[in-house]
Amino acid sequence: MLYRRIAKSLILGSPLVFSGTLFGQEGESGEKAERIQVTGSRIKRMDMEGSSPITVIDRQAIEISGSQTVTDVLKTLPAVVGNSVTTSTTNGGGGGAGNITLRGLPATATLVLLNGRRLPNDGLAGETPDLNAIPVAAIERIEVLKDGASAVYGSDAIAGVVNIITKKDFTGTSVDVYAGAASEGDLETTSVSVTYGAASDKGNIMIGVNHYRQGNVRSADRDVSSYPLGGGSSAIPNGSAVVTTAGSGFTCADGEESCRVTVRDGVTEITGVGDFREVSGDEYNYSELTDAIMAQERRSVYLYGNYDISDTVRANLTSTYTNTLSNYQSAPTPIFTAFETGSLTMAADNEFNPFGEALTDVRRRMTDFGPRQSTFDSNVTNLVLGLEGDLLDIGWGWNFDYNYGNTKTIETAENLVNKANFTASISSPAVCDALEELGCVPVNMFGPDGSLSAEQIAWLKTEANIRGEADTESFVFNIGGEIGSLPGGPISIAGGLEYRREAIKFRPDGQTSSFNSIGNTNFKPTSGDREVSEAYLEALLPVVKMVDVELAARYSSYDDFGNTFNPKVGLKFKPVQDFILRGTYSTGFRAPSLRELYQGEAENFAFLNDPCASDASKCNGGPQSDSSLFQFLALEGGNEDLDPEESTSYTFGLAYSPSWGLNVKADYFFVETKNAIDINPQFIVDQYRNNGLFSDKIVLDSNNNIRTIQATALNLAARKVKGVDFGVDYTTRFGTDRFGVALTGTKFLEYLNQADKSSDFVDVVGKFVDAASEGVGSIPDHKLNLGFSYGVGGFTLNLTNNYTSKLEAEGSDLDKDFEAWLTHDVQATYTVTSWATTFTLGADNITNKEPPSSDAAFNDNIDARTHNLIGSFYYASVSTEL
Repeated sequence: MLYRRIAKSLILGSPLVFSGTLFGQEGESGEKAERIQVTGSRIKRMDMEGSSPITVIDRQAIEISGSQTVTDVLKTLPAVVGNSVTTSTTNGGGGGAGNITLRGLPATATLVLLNGRRLPNDGLAGETPDLNAIPVAAIERIEVLKDGASAVYGSDAIAGVVNIITKKDFTGTSVDVYAGAASEGDLETTSVSVTYGAASDKGNIMIGVNHYRQGNVRSADRDVSSYPLGGGSSAIPNGSAVVTTAGSGFTCADGEESCRVTVRDGVTEITGVGDFREVSGDEYNYSELTDAIMAQERRSVYLYGNYDISDTVRANLTSTYTNTLSNYQSAPTPIFTAFETGSLTMAADNEFNPFGEALTDVRRRMTDFGPRQSTFDSNVTNLVLGLEGDLLDIGWGWNFDYNYGNTKTIETAENLVNKANFTASISSPAVCDALEELGCVPVNMFGPDGSLSAEQIAWLKTEANIRGEADTESFVFNIGGEIGSLPGGPISIAGGLEYRREAIKFRPDGQTSSFNSIGNTNFKPTSGDREVSEAYLEALLPVVKMVDVELAARYSSYDDFGNTFNPKVGLKFKPVQDFILRGTYSTGFRAPSLRELYQGEAENFAFLNDPCASDASKCNGGPQSDSSLFQFLALEGGNEDLDPEESTSYTFGLAYSPSWGLNVKADYFFVETKNAIDINPQFIVDQYRNNGLFSDKIVLDSNNNIRTIQATALNLAARKVKGVDFGVDYTTRFGTDRFGVALTGTKFLEYLNQADKSSDFVDVVGKFVDAASEGVGSIPDHKLNLGFSYGVGGFTLNLTNNYTSKLEAEGSDLDKDFEAWLTHDVQATYTVTSWATTFTLGADNITNKEPPSSDAAFNDNIDARTHNLIGSFYYASVSTEL
């Protein structure tokens, strides 16, 4: 039957994942199959295949991928597109945490579970769990439900559910050793795992430890990212300033009233305005010192145990702990005095100002400090204590769980600028003289690299320390069994109650909370908590032998926004043994995250479009703004009046699995989201310039340029996504030879995105809009995986081909789109049965295919969430059982 055939295909080394069983309620030897619980339902059943589409990534498939983190396992799935964050997505910061975006919807729309239970969110990001905190060595399989599931699990399950199932019944000792590196000699990666398990007639225990280390990749070490295609930064090491012809003594070209100037080449000591020239092509290559991929080190411990208290009651314990240390290097701190919070003006009488007028727009790259260094120390703890049992007199089962999760993260950022000290240094001499005992010294913003003295550096340099914490605690009771029968078989039901408490706390240091650092994100302290009470009920109704109807509903009560009720209906029609038709309809919701509700005001230098820069009629009666400005300071914060996001989903599809080794699946999906929560400074700007609204949220300078925007989280956006998931796989034998082929893919038919309620829906299929510009990332027309597997004896060879279609790069000034990208991964394994040992050699992107590039991508000229700049990556591993 199919379940056994899938197991065989995975043992053969099939390079792709399969979607579970369709039929087959007995094994090959005729034994009765065990009832199992599948993600998307609390009802135990004979088939893995229900009315909802689900992908199961078996342990063998995980090993075939060669991946050492959960996000790397999942990122090649065709349904995963958009702004996922993986171990190869770090330029721009981040603490090494990872998430997944099903259907291209935000990561907050995908619910992540560990053994069917919620995880704590990341300690700093605070909105999704860190998938990479779960050690891969502890995972038995990953089930990906590609359907709405709020009726079963509650909030967040709009796009689907990722349920990570850990090992539970291993006995003996296993050791796994992995090492790999990129063809350029960087990204050195090692992983060592040891697992021990023992069992008795009363229960079993298993413990596993893992140590993972990943080296960094510098942007400068790849041709594709060595220089920003959109041009470098205007904050240059020699400094620059905007001066006026009338007040500075410098004559701007072409009779212009003002212009930007910098020090002439070769000038080491400034004697007057004659030492300056107009800026022309001066820019700083920030890619020279920036990490494209950060270095990480991760230590994990996993523990599982169960014990039979009696013939009908069993106790169980599951616990994980992961410590992650990450380091990220970025370009030296840039100073833009016109776009910082507060008044940063170089006084007319400052000793390093030769122009004799106050300078409000001064820019300099603080290369004297060296590159910025950010370190992250994250600790994730998860504990589940449970009881489960059988009610033998009626054949029902129950379980009660206590679940606690905690994430604590500390971020330290070095080589920043102390804003208050810097302000004093560029002010009038009297200001700095009054602070001389504290070390105040004037600073030359127009000196070349290396011109700052040790005293000046000591006065200006600072660091920031930020602590973040997220907690979740829940009590869950589930019960289920059979309550009668219909013509098609027994009626199964499941129900349960859940109480959950969630809390976050972000504690920046004094420099950060007072907005006194330059070069890092300043924000106010944030804290919030909530309590949630929920109840659900499910039923599986075999109406007739060929038709199953699945019903589910969940009532959720939140102490912050109120109550919500979400139903789901599923239908499975099996006219013949090898073929099914299926479909679902459901509503869903996502509760506003605690960060969205309570976030203190935070800085964000957002990439925005000012309509006034290109259209004089949209300037609110003032002059046209500077068309060269595209990055603006947005002060963003939470909103306690947010409503939950709401969704409607439906799927319908088919599955065909004849007895001769073929499996075919296709599922149509539709997801509509309303009241989507977004912090959208572009909306504020557009409403102000076009309609004169939100004037209290915009601060302008004397030239009608936007200086700051105040933007809070709002229920603004809406999305409509539809497409088709499909898969075909075939396995067979020719004598002792084994052969398998599998194709999986997702075709997006439509992804309509509405940025706010006043905007039109825009179809973004086949397009890329950078996350740095508030975009949804890449939504390819189609994404495919095609794999081949050949095996004989203990040897297996796998070839996997990964394809992403062409993407139109929105915002490209060079009209440079992302071309289609095809890479090839190869893996060979050899198992020595008598040694219980498997040897593996592999190469990802074996042809060293360079990723497509565009100036529309802010980080490294690529979309690292869809492609990567690693090049070829070679690895070897040994797995043995002692």
